[in-house]
Amino acid sequence: MKINIHKPENKLDQCSTYQNVFLYIILWSTATGRWMNYACLLGITGIILCNIIAGFQIRKDCNIVLWGILFALFPICDYMVRCSTGAELYLILIYLSLIVYSVFAEKNMYGFELMFSLVNIFSGIQAIGILMQKYLYGIYIKFAYHILGYAGGRESGFVTDYSLSGYVMAVGTIIAWFSIKNTKIRNFVCTLCFLALMVTTKRSHTLILLVGILLIEYIMEPFKARALLRIIGTAVVLLLVGIIIYNIWGTGNAVGRLIYSLLQFESGTDINEISSNRIDIYDQAIELWRTSIKTIWLGNGWGNFKNLFTRFNGIATAHNVFLQLLCENGILGLLCFGSVMIATLLRSIKNMLYFKSSDYAWISIICFYIQFHFTIYCFLGSPLYDTICLIYYILAVCVSSFLYKIRSVTY
Repeated sequence: MKINIHKPENKLDQCSTYQNVFLYIILWSTATGRWMNYACLLGITGIILCNIIAGFQIRKDCNIVLWGILFALFPICDYMVRCSTGAELYLILIYLSLIVYSVFAEKNMYGFELMFSLVNIFSGIQAIGILMQKYLYGIYIKFAYHILGYAGGRESGFVTDYSLSGYVMAVGTIIAWFSIKNTKIRNFVCTLCFLALMVTTKRSHTLILLVGILLIEYIMEPFKARALLRIIGTAVVLLLVGIIIYNIWGTGNAVGRLIYSLLQFESGTDINEISSNRIDIYDQAIELWRTSIKTIWLGNGWGNFKNLFTRFNGIATAHNVFLQLLCENGILGLLCFGSVMIATLLRSIKNMLYFKSSDYAWISIICFYIQFHFTIYCFLGSPLYDTICLIYYILAVCVSSFLYKIRSVTY
């Protein structure tokens, strides 16, 4: 598979590209505590330099106006989300960035390729953080305090919680595998990310990663029967390896915990216990949705699930994005969100098939996987309300839109 970098041809396009990358850094870093302050300073400095180098001509590009609004308001909204009830404004601005990048996107692929390079760097640093937290805690805690402002929680590395950490490692494994040119570096980063994913003990992210890899194999293989046999064989091998890991290392890793959950299910253990009481959460979300005709169609209001949930304390989300949207925004809100998600996912599949023999194949596969992982994770967790999950998803949708434009021009 060819991996080529498509650099912009003139200085103005280069500066515009780098400016958007600086703004992306600002959005992306908000889940890493006090680093946000450094990212904002870096972003401001970078944007000023880009404008100076381009002779202040970037302002003629309409996307700088909308990105500027987003850049100015995002820190305020991020603070509101962490401290009160600013989720509505926060998500509106996040989706504004999606619209901006989809409609007024880069004039070349270089900016997106740079962003995926940043993701690779972040994934590697996060993997090191997770492994340090597990095996070198004394050294880790010094770094974690300076980055997060506090000692990170269970297997969180340098992000705010271990569930988000598992997501970053699963996506990081795929991005590293398809975007890094150097074979030795690629194998090292992928191994590092996968080992860190095992340490997080996150069953869902591990399973989605394995299924995603097999699905990509099936979609990209021209001989479907041969691909199906290979997938079945791989699944059997993974199951056997998982059983071995479980018997040797127990449930202190993601694969062992996944096998243990399957054994629990087979033995007739209550599904609510296996799912960490999520069935109780789902039940009340459905009850709240059915309160009246109004709530069925329009919901209970965005952000109100955490205020209405009463079964036990400490629950802010339904751990299922679709159920939470149904509860808070009703059928109409769920249809609006779901239709866009399905349309963009189908577009990414078409991009993969169209570009599978070109030098855009690797980036189309990454975009598909990020959207696939986000969509499946919406059934099991709360990626819509996690900054990094949402921004990764937005980046994938924007790149898919850009690839669609390239595909449309070549018809």
